Amino acid sequence: MKKIIPIVGLIVLMLGAAGCFASKSPTAGAAACPLTYELDGAPEPLGSATSFTESAADALAAGQPTTLASIAEVAGWRGTWDRMVIVKKGMPADYVARIAQTPDLCWTGIPDVDDRWASNGYYVFMRGAEPIQSVEWQSPMDDVLGYAGDPVVGVDVLLQSNGNRLYPQP
Repeated sequence: MKKIIPIVGLIVLMLGAAGCFASKSPTAGAAACPLTYELDGAPEPLGSATSFTESAADALAAGQPTTLASIAEVAGWRGTWDRMVIVKKGMPADYVARIAQTPDLCWTGIPDVDDRWASNGYYVFMRGAEPIQSVEWQSPMDDVLGYAGDPVVGVDVLLQSNGNRLYPQP
């Protein structure tokens, strides 16, 4: 009996280690996610996130039709991008990858739906399949850009105020 206990212990240890090593394979995650984009704390190559948020709020208050390109220009942004993806709290990362057309990119930092006190998200500015810059917004103060259908707005799409948000016009 004393000889069986160490053997059983060794078998349990080997099976447990095999399970851990199999589930934590470094290549398994790398194959599924070759690139990652962190929403929070991303650099600002286009320009100041604060300036963009203020410019968008001013455009909403003006009540006149505008575009994201105009808002970015007033904010002093420079650089090229072709669309903005609105990422809201609780959006699944695979959904964000689909609407952003970034199948090889894993999105991290999406606000958790379980955080019931926070109501925030990100405006992510894209060039092709590359995220260029993200701008965090807090609702209701900075949440001034809305959408209909998929949360993707082109750079030159006409935006119209409904009093609460700027929405793309068909």
